[in-house]
Amino acid sequence: MKNRKRNHLQNRPPSPPAPTLRRIIQQEVTAFRGPLPPPDILEGFERIVPGSARTIIENFDQQSKHRREIESKVIDVKNTAALRGQWIGGGLALVIAGMGFYLALVGKSSEAITAIVAPIAGVVAIFIYGRTVEYIERKATKGSPPPPE
Repeated sequence: MKNRKRNHLQNRPPSPPAPTLRRIIQQEVTAFRGPLPPPDILEGFERIVPGSARTIIENFDQQSKHRREIESKVIDVKNTAALRGQWIGGGLALVIAGMGFYLALVGKSSEAITAIVAPIAGVVAIFIYGRTVEYIERKATKGSPPPPE
C-alpha cells in the first residue's frame, strides 16, 4: 500500500506555480515656484483646515510688507552714510585746499600746488570710481534673471 501511495503521488501532475504578487506604486509630485502655492493647493489646505488659505495669504502679505520696510530702512541708512561721507570728504578737501592757499601766501609754491591739486584729484578719482562701479553693477544685473521673491 505504501508503494501505491508513492506511485500515486509520483504520477500526479505538477501543481501550477504559485501566483506572483505584483505591487504597483504610483507617486505624484507637485512643485511650484513663488511665495504662494497655486489656487488648487490653497483650496486643498482650506478643505483640510478651514481658514488656512486666508492665514497663508495674510502671512505672505505681512512678510512682504516687512521685507519692503527693511529694504527701505537699509536704503535710508546707506544714503545717510553716503551723505555723511560726502560732507566729511568735502570738508577735508576744503581744509587741505585752504592749507594750500596759506602755503602759497607764505611763499611755498610747490607745496601749495600739491595741497590744492591733491584734494581735487582725490574727489575726481572717487567720482570716476563710483561711476565705474555703478556701471559694472548695472551691466551685471541687466543680463541676470530677477531675484526670487
